[in-house]
Amino acid sequence: EIKFYSTVGRSFRIPTFTELYYESPANMGNPNLKPEESWFYETGLAWTKKAISGKLSLFHRQGFNLIDWVRAASDDPWEAMNIAEVKTNGFEASVKLFPEMIVDNFPVSHVSLNYAFLKSDKNISDLESKFVLNYLKHQLQVQIKHKLYYKIEPVWNLRYEDRLGGDKHFLVDLRIKRKFKAMELYIETTNLFNTSY
Repeated sequence: EIKFYSTVGRSFRIPTFTELYYESPANMGNPNLKPEESWFYETGLAWTKKAISGKLSLFHRQGFNLIDWVRAASDDPWEAMNIAEVKTNGFEASVKLFPEMIVDNFPVSHVSLNYAFLKSDKNISDLESKFVLNYLKHQLQVQIKHKLYYKIEPVWNLRYEDRLGGDKHFLVDLRIKRKFKAMELYIETTNLFNTSY
């Protein structure tokens, strides 16, 4: 019922054409960019019982030569550069519940709760960064799947997101689907309540 796991990985990303060669009054590409590199470490626990499962994990990512658009002053154009280093630490926790495995014909078939926390530090001296530290510090997600008539299943996805810098918002997505023998049809809407963010 309980599993312990550990992962180590290495990845890289080559610069895009835009990052290498794009030029405009506001942005300047850089043909001397190097590929991004990173090491990723994760460890965690996962458990499963009849109607419930969960996971808890800790992770660390060490990125080198990460590509970002930076500038020294607010009136300078953004320039693509390899920044020295970004360290990201975080943890993730999730729980899934299947009520219909406990109570027959229960209208809710699946409920999941996921939470993730991230903290990043970068070392690029006094340059202003456009993207690298624009990440979600906290994310809480709840998904609920239930049944309606004629095998129609609405799937609600509720998300609370707290981005670094104070932008917080709550989003609701909805997918209504119906399974057939060899296919599934669905209609989906994102940001159901038109939240600005």
